[in-house]
Parts: sequence; structure tokens; C-alpha cells
Amino acid sequence: MKNKKTSPHHFTNYRRVLILTAIVLIGLYSCVSQNADDDAPNPQNANKGPSCTNAPSLAINETQNTSCGQSTGSFTVSGSGGTGTLSYSLDGQSFQAAGTFSNLKSGTYTVTVKDETGCTNTLDVNIELTDETSLASEISPIIQTNCAISGCHTAGAQSPNLSDLANIRSSAQRILARTSQRTMPPTGSGRSLSDQEIELIRCWVDGGAKNN
Repeated sequence: MKNKKTSPHHFTNYRRVLILTAIVLIGLYSCVSQNADDDAPNPQNANKGPSCTNAPSLAINETQNTSCGQSTGSFTVSGSGGTGTLSYSLDGQSFQAAGTFSNLKSGTYTVTVKDETGCTNTLDVNIELTDETSLASEISPIIQTNCAISGCHTAGAQSPNLSDLANIRSSAQRILARTSQRTMPPTGSGRSLSDQEIELIRCWVDGGAKNN
């Protein structure tokens, strides 16, 4: 039996078939991938809501400050722009027709304005204190009596040493956080702060924790 030899012409045709097959497969893959991309949800186009190109804006009209421990602060804002009737909120959920909010303690409040399409804008409003809380005559006695006591925040015991006014100032935020949570003084100490004392600490910290 004679061996059959592959002719150059036959080999060339075989290569052409392989190349054409590869081109077809690549084309099919590209088509399937494109269809999958077209059918996939596009997060950027989902739940866009209103365009808000004309979102309302806010301006402060009037602010009434308050004294420490009192809820006599108030402010009035007005909105402009937007679509339709505007409404206002301090928590971003409960809205009212008027932009006046009252019976407020000192602090920073974020007011939201919303139009009829749901477009919103926000503005921070500060209610400041009309009086200053004194570190020396009001805050220090509270700390000295309840925290800077034997075995607690004194020299050689727990840090910081709150018998020192400079340490009270540098620990102001920590003192406010712990007294507000009623973990300072600890419950096992037999001591506690009144609501008025905690409010004095808050007023002092909100006022800048001054050395006064």
C-alpha cells in the first residue's frame, strides 16, 4: 500500500477552514456579549426619580437664640425655586407648610425644604446661647464633686486627672459623651448627675469649652 501525501493545496484549504471557523466563533461571542450587556439592568438609569434641575433653595430669615437649659430658641427659613408648593422639615420626614420652628434648645439644626416633585435641599441653622456657662464656677464644681474623687479621676488614679482645669477642657467632648450616657460617674460609685448638671456641661461644651 502506498503512503498518501497531503498536497500543499489540501493543506492550504485546511488552514482556511480553521481561520474561517475562528472568525465565526469570535463574531458569535461578541454578539452574545453585546446582547447580554444590552439586556442587563443599568444602575445609572434605574430609579432616578425627578431630575431636580430646579431644586428649591433655602435662606434664613430670622433666628432667636436661647439660654442654657431652656427651649426658647427658634428660627424661620424661606424657600424659593422648585416646583409647586414648598414644605419644610427638621428630621427630613415630617414636613410642614411653614418654615418656622420653635421651642428649640441650643445647637445646630438641619432644615430640609421639599417641592411637589420630591426635590429637596438642606441648610444648617445654629441656635446659639445667650449666656456663657462658666468652667470655674459651674462646670468644675460638678466634676470635682462627682468625678475627681479618691480612686477615680485624680492624680495617680484613673486618667485623665480631672482635678486639673486644663484636663477638664481637653476632655470636654469625652466628659459630655459619658455624662450624657450616664456612665460618668459610674453607677457603682453611688453618685449621679442631675439633668440640669448634664445640661450645664452640654452648654459649656457647645459654647466652645472656654476657660472662663
